[in-house]
Amino acid sequence: MRAAGIDAESSPRWRALSILARVSELVATIESLAYGIFGVARTSQGVVLVPGTAPGDVARIRIVADKRDHREAEVLEILQPSPDRRTPPCPYVPQCGGCDWQHVTRQAQLEAKERIVRDALVRIGGLDPARLNVRPIVPCAEWGYRHRLSLRVDGEQRLGFYQHRSHRLVEVAACQIADSAVNLHLSTARDWLRGTSTEIRRLEIASARDSRVAFVGNAEGPFRHDEAYHEKFLRAHPTVNGVVLFGKGWRRAFGEPLADLEIEHGLVLETQGGFTQVNPEGNLRLVESVVELAAATVADRVLDLYCGSGNFTLPLARRAATVLGVESDSASVAQARRNADRAGLGNCRFLQQDAASAARGLVEGNERYSLVLLDPPRSGAASVVDHLPALVAQRLIYVSCNPSTLARDLGRLTAHGFAVGAVQPIDLFAQTHHVETVVRLDRQQPSDGGAAGG
Repeated sequence: MRAAGIDAESSPRWRALSILARVSELVATIESLAYGIFGVARTSQGVVLVPGTAPGDVARIRIVADKRDHREAEVLEILQPSPDRRTPPCPYVPQCGGCDWQHVTRQAQLEAKERIVRDALVRIGGLDPARLNVRPIVPCAEWGYRHRLSLRVDGEQRLGFYQHRSHRLVEVAACQIADSAVNLHLSTARDWLRGTSTEIRRLEIASARDSRVAFVGNAEGPFRHDEAYHEKFLRAHPTVNGVVLFGKGWRRAFGEPLADLEIEHGLVLETQGGFTQVNPEGNLRLVESVVELAAATVADRVLDLYCGSGNFTLPLARRAATVLGVESDSASVAQARRNADRAGLGNCRFLQQDAASAARGLVEGNERYSLVLLDPPRSGAASVVDHLPALVAQRLIYVSCNPSTLARDLGRLTAHGFAVGAVQPIDLFAQTHHVETVVRLDRQQPSDGGAAGG
């Protein structure tokens, strides 16, 4: 190609573009799974994150983005599939953005989650790998485990999940990880949505132990005063316990929109549109781990921050002298009180307040607890960490759904004089990168000379 007497192919700009085109494509071997949708490759171009890959894949990839400390790429071709790669059984993969690890074998998922927890505690938390006690991950059901499913609703009342990193809705007829009761009511939920005049943008279907369900709709804008429609719908659909609708500054409930799950032998937790763990079997394993690591006795005075409807409060109250549960959501607090009353646990009391304000007030009141439990949201417990040294007399249990914020908070807690003990990962969310972790921390004696992991 020549232009105005100049050989374009010999120009510096053309040569630079030609080099960039060549180096943007390369062959890479995926070494591990990151916390998210990406596989990790270490290449001549540095660390490259590649979505939809499995550890051991050899792939031809193209660099599509430069980040501060890594690059991102797309897969052009899988040249040699990993032994850990499988064909996803769900027909909506990879369009659906829900199950980001379905293409990876079960054993490889478990190994990756255990490694991700350990790596985060060392890399982000600054803990000493030689002194970490990370237990083998506890596996749970692989399919059909969710008794709660949160779906998106578009303007045409279609129901499904967003494609990853987009607002493109992928409509689904069934979900492989939802339980049978939830899947059986997807078409019922579509019928209900078509008749309501309140504009709903997210719908949760929650099943109870009797296979009946409740619908919880997150609305955009005001309630449209269609009470008669919801009441008529519930009369016509006896397998739907009830409906909860809520929006900014308002909430309406119809019927008895209860979901329940057994959290310990003989102990049942009921919720009415509030938070519960999505995996009933996994939650049993989670409660078992918390109870074991907490080792509560009748001598203990317990504080349960972020207590929800009492998932950990009630089992601890069975063993301790007293338990104070703190929760910001008023509906969850009301349900927690009912759950405690139903269980005959008179040594529980509940405080409706955000965790940071409650912790600060308890410190100012010179309150002190032999055992404190934290189960914060994904963002972690940064707002309460600095109050804990004045509240915790002996031990602390931290339950986390995010290894990164867990590691950040554990790093700060070790600086405050806590020693990290047993770390128990639990696979509550098979087919996804999410992992639940329970950690025990103990107050160090002054003679210990520093934090166990710091």
